[in-house]
Amino acid sequence: MAEALFVRTYWFFYLTNLYGDIPIPLTTDVNETALLGRTSQRTVYQQIIADLLLAQKDIDEQYKGVNSKDNSDERVRPNRATVSALLARVYLYTGKYTEAEQQASAIIAMSETYALVALDQVFLKNSKEAIWQLMPGTPNTAMINTTEGNEFILTQSPKTEAQQVISSSLLDAFEAGDQRRKHWIGTYTDRSVSPAVTYYYPYKYKVKSGEDIKEYSMIFRLAEIYLIRAECEVHLGQLPDALADLNKIRQRAGLAAMPVGTLDKDQLLNAIFRERQVELFTEQCHRWFDLKRTGKVDVVMATETPAKGGDAWNTTKQLWPIPSVEISRAPNVVQNPGY
Repeated sequence: MAEALFVRTYWFFYLTNLYGDIPIPLTTDVNETALLGRTSQRTVYQQIIADLLLAQKDIDEQYKGVNSKDNSDERVRPNRATVSALLARVYLYTGKYTEAEQQASAIIAMSETYALVALDQVFLKNSKEAIWQLMPGTPNTAMINTTEGNEFILTQSPKTEAQQVISSSLLDAFEAGDQRRKHWIGTYTDRSVSPAVTYYYPYKYKVKSGEDIKEYSMIFRLAEIYLIRAECEVHLGQLPDALADLNKIRQRAGLAAMPVGTLDKDQLLNAIFRERQVELFTEQCHRWFDLKRTGKVDVVMATETPAKGGDAWNTTKQLWPIPSVEISRAPNVVQNPGY
């Protein structure tokens, strides 16, 4: 039940951040759920926190195997640290900085289980940095390790495969000497055109496909937890502690530590947001959610949208449209503005 509660809160978290106010079905009675309307995001977060606290109390501290009894080296079923990771994130998003810092610190203190690892080892299956991962489904006839590796790695022009490439703004966000650009970004040069065009793609996952499963999809990892704690420490007035946490992530990337006392509160927050951008890119919507929760989405997207060939940015686009099939199933759910 604790695992089920956690999974439900995980989906509620993503639904409310993508769509805004959402229905929160708490029963399997379709006659009741079909009549639900949209619930305010504030109430959704209250439900998420309540469910996570309940799950945290009952879920096992150890990772469990398929029989739900034996401990496992696989980090693919949520455990107590997984619940704490989502709690830390939700508390951060809702401005409960003391509570978020406590949840993050509890995970960081588990140093025998969780640790920052070398850049090329982060996304391996059962990496020590992993708090929760997902393994490939079965049967895995396509021999895919991860959806990310399969879809991101370029083997031909993205115009042919309709794949995503890394924007110039993300490339420019990396400081000189940042080893994440070297280890986590790949290149593909299209020589079928003249002059040849080089594309940059996410290369955190190194396996596009293969029978030997080496990588699992990363859902929660320790680097995010350090950055959550750093952000909370700034808001709590603990700037030296925040800088120390930020520097752990920077130094793992081969960058020099920022000296104590050189950044004020706003500068340190901006440094943390920038670090989140280059550390967590293409992972679990972090950049998109960061832009929205910090109120920067309109300013950034007004530039980014036309730069990527899109129409002029409209602030209503920060929420996705409710699929028409969902509205037909639940007629009391109204569409988001602008759609």
